[in-house]
Amino acid sequence: MIVRHLVTALEHEVKGKKHIGSFLRLEQLEHWDREELTKLAETKVFDPRSRANLRADDSESQFLEWFVSIDGNYLVVDRKGEMPPAGQDFEYLNYFVEGSLSEILKQIRVRIYQDAAQAKRVFKHAGLSSGKIPRRIKLSQFREVNLEKVLDQIRNVDPFGSPDDILAYVIIAGREKDEWGKDMLAMCKREASDRFSKHGFENSDSAFPLNQVSVEELEARHIRGMETLAKFNNKFPVVYGLGNRVVSYDEWVWNAEEFLRGLSDDVLVELMLVFFRHPIEQTERSKLLFGVATERIHRQFN
Repeated sequence: MIVRHLVTALEHEVKGKKHIGSFLRLEQLEHWDREELTKLAETKVFDPRSRANLRADDSESQFLEWFVSIDGNYLVVDRKGEMPPAGQDFEYLNYFVEGSLSEILKQIRVRIYQDAAQAKRVFKHAGLSSGKIPRRIKLSQFREVNLEKVLDQIRNVDPFGSPDDILAYVIIAGREKDEWGKDMLAMCKREASDRFSKHGFENSDSAFPLNQVSVEELEARHIRGMETLAKFNNKFPVVYGLGNRVVSYDEWVWNAEEFLRGLSDDVLVELMLVFFRHPIEQTERSKLLFGVATERIHRQFN
């Protein structure tokens, strides 16, 4: 096994968030190298696309390329022909290192440190950053969509026939069972995972093309939605309630609208999905949330 190329800004996913890391491209793998990497994959492959590549029917070794992070903690598995990644820094070294994975990691760090400029590029992304959930939602895409109809489609989802976005919204909302007690959330997750494992062209009309968006990312969005809902509930627990104070209706509305308008489209939609995940009675809070989202859609087209 040898290394003669590195990627100084490779995007990979951990727990639903996108991270940028410095990775080494592993080449000329012998069968024992593949055995070592396959075993390590159980504890070092966190990227959902990499896991899907390993599970795919055509995932024999000759169709896969392996990348290891410079700190040795993460493996990324891509199909041949998909690297170097577009927009990512792919470098050809003027030397190569060889040996076992541990030997390569030790040797390469010594060689990289001999080039100050290269060391700066590589070690800028040497550890795992906090990561980010990508921005995918533009409320302008809802221009021709009735929000009430979307919420109705979510509550009456067909896990195997609904479009990608509806499945994604169900997972983000996190409603485990439908009104008949069926575990629709688990069914939607299984279907979304199946769609993710199938490579294909991205659906440009979808905010969440499930052949590109992992279930892990959708689950991370659910967690963020619940966190935003907790903030909303703590700040505006009831009408006239602003934290632990009672204020006038106008002051309450103004503060609540300012809170909601400060959210990105992604976070606002996530909040709506967890807020409306169960059929609830119309209240001033629900009307306000629905109204701010509708206002934002129309304002973007005025």
